[in-house]
Amino acid sequence: MSDDCGVPPLFPGFRPEDFTKAFFKYPRVLEQYWHVMTNSEAKVLTFLLRMLPGFQKTQDAVSLSQFMGGVGSHNKGTGISRTQVRRAIEGLEEKGFIIRTRQPGRSTVYRLRYTEGLAVETVPVKEAPLEIQRLIRLFMPVAEHRVETYLQDRTQIKAIERLVEYYGVEKVEAYINTLPTIHGKRFMPVITSPVELEQKLPKLADAIKRRRGEEGNSQMLF
Repeated sequence: MSDDCGVPPLFPGFRPEDFTKAFFKYPRVLEQYWHVMTNSEAKVLTFLLRMLPGFQKTQDAVSLSQFMGGVGSHNKGTGISRTQVRRAIEGLEEKGFIIRTRQPGRSTVYRLRYTEGLAVETVPVKEAPLEIQRLIRLFMPVAEHRVETYLQDRTQIKAIERLVEYYGVEKVEAYINTLPTIHGKRFMPVITSPVELEQKLPKLADAIKRRRGEEGNSQMLF
């Protein structure tokens, strides 16, 4: 990406926390395959590694514009053209790195290709109870297009089912409905999926209690 003068911004340098906190895992096995990938393919694959295992997801719907320009305020995308993205995706699929599922009128769903026996488990939407589907769709304000993927991801569905079994529908729904109001707020956990809610719910509850006490608002959640 370039600034208004057409000059690429200077990288400010790595910080110590970039190697301890602000990073995602990169499979070392790819060191053996860098030479078979084009520059565009390497960029697109790295983008998918961030979007999928980087967010503890098995698959996701990603648009060409997101590959090009990124997602959110921090992810700036690959910076390559639409044509280059398409060619890179085709190349990665032909070389066995990724699997894509086209959806008429919607963004294509991508997943990494795993070795035999480690295939991603998915479940059709119709098999998820309607109440579970409804709760998952409540993540739309913070997850946007990823919600459709969650509806077919067995891991995400099971996370909501366990939360409902333990806390009950009303309490789980109340917690989900707080996510848009605390998203990006200081000291609040980042939660954009059912799995993250299950993992971080105790931290979320504590953060909400602290904020409620600080603001003197007894009606913030329950």
